[in-house]
Amino acid sequence: MDTLNQDFCSDPISIGFRVIPAIDLLDGRAVRLWQGGYDTAAEVAPDPVAVARRFRDAGIQRLHVVDLSGARQGQLVHLDTIARIVNEAGISVQVGGGVRTEQEVEQLFSVGVSEAILGTVALEDPDTAARIIRRWPGRIFVGLDARGDTVALDGWLREADESLDDAALRVAQLPVAGIIYTDITRDGTGRGPNIEHTTALARLVKPTPVIASGGIGKEEDVLDLWNAREAGIHGVIIGKAIYDGVVDLEKMVAQFHQGRNS
Repeated sequence: MDTLNQDFCSDPISIGFRVIPAIDLLDGRAVRLWQGGYDTAAEVAPDPVAVARRFRDAGIQRLHVVDLSGARQGQLVHLDTIARIVNEAGISVQVGGGVRTEQEVEQLFSVGVSEAILGTVALEDPDTAARIIRRWPGRIFVGLDARGDTVALDGWLREADESLDDAALRVAQLPVAGIIYTDITRDGTGRGPNIEHTTALARLVKPTPVIASGGIGKEEDVLDLWNAREAGIHGVIIGKAIYDGVVDLEKMVAQFHQGRNS
């Protein structure tokens, strides 16, 4: 287990809080969606690899990459692009979207991905998800994307039968690297993260780490999550706010990865 993975699996009080930029891949491009709607996809960069290098140069040590095409199709689509991001950026990369089998996780790890993210399979086939998580303890995140207490599947196109809290409690019993919680109603909107729900979820599954995602619209939103870190919030994934320039990535790295974590 590398140092970054150890960070996520350590005592929640002493853990570092990480700002993690997101790169969402759709048809070979880096895009952002509004509340998860594929018909709202807006290109933020034609070359995702160049974006990854820019994030690395800003001091970022970890990227969050989602294969949106894979999430919609139920299997990895952008493995070659992901491999290029890993090789050319030279930093830790976590990947989700269409990751539903042990073979796909093996493929990701074989090209240098640090962590895989399970979504739909964790809700629809808990036995397979548990087997994958136990095979690679501390290297598998579970993504729980929800509207209220309803978890979404297949790239947010369907709803799960299991509630958010029930799914989170079940996942927390496994040796996961953590849970990535996305409030779909906030994602891509810039309205701010759902602090109340994120904090409640983090307390529910503590000491399993929770990473917040969705809704960041200003730098103060990141500070609000950092201030709630003792609940078990270990980081935040940011996409649109970085691309729109409302969050200064270098400033975030200096503030949260060095000064405030010391």
